[in-house]
Amino acid sequence: MTGGEIQEALRARRFTDIRIRLLAEGNTDRCGEEKRLELYRRALARVELRLGNARAAAALLTSLVESNPLPGAGDYNERGACYWLMEDREAAIRDWREGLRCKYGDGAGNLSPALLLYYPAVALSDEALRQEAIEAIEQRLNTGWAKNWPAPLGRYLLDQADDAELAQEIAREHPISQPDERCRFEFYRAIKAFERGDEPLAIRRCQCAVAIEQQTTSSTEFVLADHMVRQAAA
Repeated sequence: MTGGEIQEALRARRFTDIRIRLLAEGNTDRCGEEKRLELYRRALARVELRLGNARAAAALLTSLVESNPLPGAGDYNERGACYWLMEDREAAIRDWREGLRCKYGDGAGNLSPALLLYYPAVALSDEALRQEAIEAIEQRLNTGWAKNWPAPLGRYLLDQADDAELAQEIAREHPISQPDERCRFEFYRAIKAFERGDEPLAIRRCQCAVAIEQQTTSSTEFVLADHMVRQAAA
């Protein structure tokens, strides 16, 4: 199964179909065997996590982290989500902290792990962790990389940008990536609502995040928003 086919199936949320094909075919992109194995493990981990198989996803992501001398923050972000779904809060926070130390991350100087740390700080009412997340966000916003996405999300969490400004920023992104970034924005809107004590609004924001069409469901925030919706419905 090629990377392009995986992306299209992720948009259609055919998670079970992707899993079946990956297990049968592996990754069929034209690249070296080692790279194909890496892409296969990462895609299968993503699908397992979106199917709710957090433990299986965590095992695959651990194999990626341990086999890569310079793992990217994305693998720590995803594995942190696995641990969060498994209710291992300490391990989730540890992975998001580890993600901050990675050389390779997003275009805003590896801001994403700092954004993710803000979530458990609010969910667990941990003021020390909240301050840690704020400092990590501020540090990355004070660099030349802060002109890139997802820097606007960091400014939003710090109350330096409002909903209208974020909508404008997302509209400047490539049309293909806009649905995924709207999902991330709705998730952080949910966290801010939760921080204000408005849990019903937070859940509605998470529902909006999950419901956005044409997203590749690739972001860690999609998984966390979906988890919050499922918990609220339980």
